[in-house]
Order: sequence, then structure tokens, then C-alpha cells
Amino acid sequence: MTLYDLVISENFNVDKVTAESYVTKSIPGHLIMVGDSPSAYDLGYSSKIIMDVTPQTPEIPIKKLKFDGFSAIRAGDHICAKIPVYTEKKIEDSGDCNELYNIGKIFYFERDLNPEESAIELSIYSPDRGKIVRSDRAIDYERFIKK
Repeated sequence: MTLYDLVISENFNVDKVTAESYVTKSIPGHLIMVGDSPSAYDLGYSSKIIMDVTPQTPEIPIKKLKFDGFSAIRAGDHICAKIPVYTEKKIEDSGDCNELYNIGKIFYFERDLNPEESAIELSIYSPDRGKIVRSDRAIDYERFIKK
């Protein structure tokens, strides 16, 4: 399965929205970090939206959605969220000659929904829910498009 095949779309009512911003920094000779360090260089900011939601389909267990990016979403909005629902497994070297061609490959598997999920796209409906008036895409949205 491809990542594209493991993305679902669900409708929600937004009950509460919290937007958080973080400073991203780099320490010479180290990985990028979030937070403070005396010898770090500023790289910019990242943003995360955290929403308490009510699914429009009662069987959906999601109560909280996270979104890596910026959005104009507000409490009271009706949205459609695209949510990746997968786990990944990387094939390690087991010494089996039959698996040599798969070593290092990553495979994706469908999983059940959790009460807290991350969305890669948020589409906000008009008040009458007749059309979508705005769509916001997360930082990693490109990983999930069909190519």
C-alpha cells in the first residue's frame, strides 16, 4: 500500500482551537532542535494547531486533531480533515538471504483510528456547509499525494 491509500477523510465540528508556535534552532555540529540553547542559531518558527473536535460520524473515536502548520480554523467551524492512518515497519537485516532485497525498505500498514490523530489537510465549510471556503495543508502534505 502507498501512503496515499492510507489517508481517510472525515467531517468534524470544531469545539476548541489552540495554536502553538515554536522556535526552531540549530546547534553547530548537531541536529535541528526545538527550544533554547546558548550557542544555537535561529532557523525560524513552526506552528501547530490542536483542536478538540466532535466527529459527525458517531463511530469515529477521534476527539482531538493536531495539524502541523498554520490555519484560520476557529471553534464552531465545520471541517473535513484528511488523516493518515498507518503504521510503518522498516525491514532490518535478519540474516535471511530471501529478505536481502527488502533490507532498509519501509512498508506501510493500515491501523485503527485513535482518540488523538494528526491531520494533513483541513478544509473549512461555509456556514451552510454548502461548499469549502478554505483548505490548509500541513507541512508534510506532499508525502501523501498520489504520484
